[in-house]
Amino acid sequence: MAPAPRFSVEEEQQLVLDSAAACIADSSIMGFTIGATAKTAGLSVGSIYKHVQSKEDILVALATRLYQHTLQVYSAVLSAELSDPERIISLNLLDPNKTRLYPFDEHLNTLVASEAILSKASQNWLFQLRQAASAMDELFSRFFQHALDSGHLVLESESEADEQQQLQQLSMGLWSMCAGFQHIAMQRHVRGSSEIEAELTFPLHANDYPIVCTQRLLNSYSWTAPLCREGIERACSSLTAMGLR
Repeated sequence: MAPAPRFSVEEEQQLVLDSAAACIADSSIMGFTIGATAKTAGLSVGSIYKHVQSKEDILVALATRLYQHTLQVYSAVLSAELSDPERIISLNLLDPNKTRLYPFDEHLNTLVASEAILSKASQNWLFQLRQAASAMDELFSRFFQHALDSGHLVLESESEADEQQQLQQLSMGLWSMCAGFQHIAMQRHVRGSSEIEAELTFPLHANDYPIVCTQRLLNSYSWTAPLCREGIERACSSLTAMGLR
């Protein structure tokens, strides 16, 4: 009788991805190897290929994990006992050091946006990545739709289609500002500009320009409770209580 396997399929897959993440942390996001991953996992290279087909597949698989982790964090924040605008601004006030899954989160996000990486990944992991991304889109879609249905957000529109377009514009505008600032901060950090070091301090504060700009964008829409300085402070306190700031 053949010996029972040491791990279930799911456990072995998690071991492979944990080992790959450890190898990336020890070397670099492009310098890790399948061989090193197998050695770290205590598995054969053949066992690794049961779960991923290439290094690009590993990156997409790790990004899928990251998206799922981010979804959990965002879901918790958007369910906090705050007003809707305060919940939204909370996403900009999160401390990345307390919410990241890997030390290379930002670089992973950048890489998996590259067609050069996606074109070499398997259909299996691409499907899972897209599912995770769709779940994130759905989270925000439900949030803004609830704000509209509950009367917390009022839109001047002539049709349901116009309402949906405005909700999409608001959601995309907020996401673009949040993601754009993080990208700019990363690029400045890479360039090592000492003159702007004070601007890169995380977590952000109520008077930092990304927060001020987001507040202005939010308040350009009609909320029953517009976002004020006290609301931003409440958001900070909520995040601190949740261990996210």
